[in-house]
Amino acid sequence: MKKQMLISGIAVLAAAGMVLTGCNKDDSSSSESTAETTAEIATATTEETAPATEAPTEAAPELKIIGTQAEGDSIYQVTLQNHTGKEITGVSVKDSSQEEFPENMLEESDVFAKDESRILYYDATEALSANDTEENASDKALTPEYTIQLTFADNTTAQLHQFPFEDVEEAEIKLEDDLAYLVYTSVSSKTEVNTKEAEQMLAETASEAEAQVDTADVDTEDDSYQQEQQTVYVEESETPAETPSYDAPAEEPPAADNNSDNNASDPNSGCLGDEGLFN
Repeated sequence: MKKQMLISGIAVLAAAGMVLTGCNKDDSSSSESTAETTAEIATATTEETAPATEAPTEAAPELKIIGTQAEGDSIYQVTLQNHTGKEITGVSVKDSSQEEFPENMLEESDVFAKDESRILYYDATEALSANDTEENASDKALTPEYTIQLTFADNTTAQLHQFPFEDVEEAEIKLEDDLAYLVYTSVSSKTEVNTKEAEQMLAETASEAEAQVDTADVDTEDDSYQQEQQTVYVEESETPAETPSYDAPAEEPPAADNNSDNNASDPNSGCLGDEGLFN
């Protein structure tokens, strides 16, 4: 009986120890979880309150301007990259209503260097106004055409014809065999455009037209010369030729009749004739 009671007591004590041990484990796990949560909250709070620090970045250099910076519906803004291999000392824009290029848009002694990028500002107010006037006069829908003339440091020039102000935001200017052309991404089609072939066709057309003008000038000079020669010939033909003057020879008196003289001087002649008085 005592053995049974002793065994029972030992079992109760073991069970109690297991219970206490389990409680101690739970308390320890709970304490660790609470500590981790507190650390996370503290970290989050620190991140929210601490100022954000980013790696320093270099500011992009401010691009120089060609023309006068302005804003408006008639103001075009294009970023140009000088990939011509030459220094550009002059930029001038002419619209289709103008016969000559206006003054240089670069300031004096300013140079648009090789591989440099600049922002071109062009005010098309006057061009659009002139175009509207021409359109009203012709009753046809017209679009202004713009030509940019570039002057290089070696005093040579090149032109960019039909410059697409309305369809370009950024363009490269290139030069090959003294032929300037553009490479850019079209705003409307989102495709790359290269104007080299178009510029070549325009150059060939201009050369042919110039040759025809020279030939026409030569023909006109020849025609004028021939007309002048014909006029001189006609004038000479209409002038009467002068009649040569000469002195008419004096008329000689008729020769005397020798027989009459002989008859008059012959003493033997008389009314009887040659027979004489004594014959």
